[in-house]
Amino acid sequence: MLFIALTFCAGPAAAAADAYRGITLLVAPEADRLDRIILPPAAILKIRAALDLIYRKSPLNARLIDRLKEVGTVVIVYDPQHAESTLTENRLAQFQTETGIDEIDRRTPLTFVAILGKQVMFRDADELAGTIVHEIVGHGTQHRVGRLSKMTLEDRECEARLFQLASWQDLGVPQRATFVIQFRRSLEHLYCLPFRQWMAKRRHAQATGFDEIKIQPLELATAFRDYIDTVLGKPLPTSPDR
Repeated sequence: MLFIALTFCAGPAAAAADAYRGITLLVAPEADRLDRIILPPAAILKIRAALDLIYRKSPLNARLIDRLKEVGTVVIVYDPQHAESTLTENRLAQFQTETGIDEIDRRTPLTFVAILGKQVMFRDADELAGTIVHEIVGHGTQHRVGRLSKMTLEDRECEARLFQLASWQDLGVPQRATFVIQFRRSLEHLYCLPFRQWMAKRRHAQATGFDEIKIQPLELATAFRDYIDTVLGKPLPTSPDR
């Protein structure tokens, strides 16, 4: 899910906890007091494990993360208090364009921040890896090419979820798992509905790709690029990977 914020938190700045694979890992202030079940050291270890899965088994997504690191600072924050009052998917994680910590935000022209809440830490490492891909690769790449704020919520989520699904396929997550079936239902009938309608009119053959048991999300993500260029009216900067 997406939340374009000017600051990470209104209270004390988060303290640096770790750095791994060129990614800054932070823990929200007083996280150890706020969550007695998943303490910060365990959360950081789980994030590291999820990043290892991405880099070992999902090469395109790893490459796109590295592309972000070439132009900006990639940050993952564990905040057990994040969105605890909501019951939506946004309670799991969200993307931000700043941390609110000057020392980090001024390092590079761009900052790519994934905030991970307590609930996502109860998921398996491969599910967590998909969430990280969604926020960092999906929304982070949208931010990198300058179209994040220009896209509708549905389009932002559609593209990010295609990369998330691709990562789960790379990691061998069963396509008939309950959470994958629920994920695909919202992908196909909510977030990617405008994209599907566009393909039905302009690329009918590709539109049927959503109907397959194992869809090809990266092929659909490539078609999405043409779709969003059409929606926004002009092509935006691209990369060898996109």
